[in-house]
Amino acid sequence: MEIPALGAPGSNRIHPNYGVFSPTRGEYVDLVAHTPLPATDLAFDVGVGTGVLSEILARRGVRRIVATDVDLRGLTCAHENLLRSGVLGQVELLQTDLFLAGCAPLIVCKLEWIAACGLLVL
Repeated sequence: MEIPALGAPGSNRIHPNYGVFSPTRGEYVDLVAHTPLPATDLAFDVGVGTGVLSEILARRGVRRIVATDVDLRGLTCAHENLLRSGVLGQVELLQTDLFLAGCAPLIVCKLEWIAACGLLVL
């Protein structure tokens, strides 16, 4: 699936695996792609899924992204997409629940999860 926020055709594809939510709502993808970042040293991507938000953050210069998911299917999908895009070295993938230990200047989360977890995107 092509994601315009990831760049030119040919280098802007992600592949949602079976059982992983596809980034069909472009609003949150565009928000992460275009909103000024508060910092570029660390970000948390909660519910990584396909890895699209982690990839956008990595391409925007965030040096370290801790990406989590409770579901191994999401982590596997994100790993495959981030490896294919060449940004896997900037992303640490963890199978864990919603809440991470520690703090980050930036936390992103897909909008589908906002109501359930009370997180604010950017």
